[in-house]
Amino acid sequence: MPAEAVELADQYREAVKGRFTQAVLVKVSVRNQKGKAVLDFKGVPVEQVSQLGEVLTGKLPLVRRVE
Repeated sequence: MPAEAVELADQYREAVKGRFTQAVLVKVSVRNQKGKAVLDFKGVPVEQVSQLGEVLTGKLPLVRRVE
């Protein structure tokens, strides 16, 4: 995986981690799928899926686009 993709995944992981309380154990992992970084989300309560969506679609100042 390109280093830039791993860095971007880490930034998303931190953004998701900051959105949920410590009582909610949301896990974000990155894996290699045919040379591309793929994010997996685990442990998101159904009632809080919209919060995950907000994190992923909102402004994340540290995140830069990776092609």
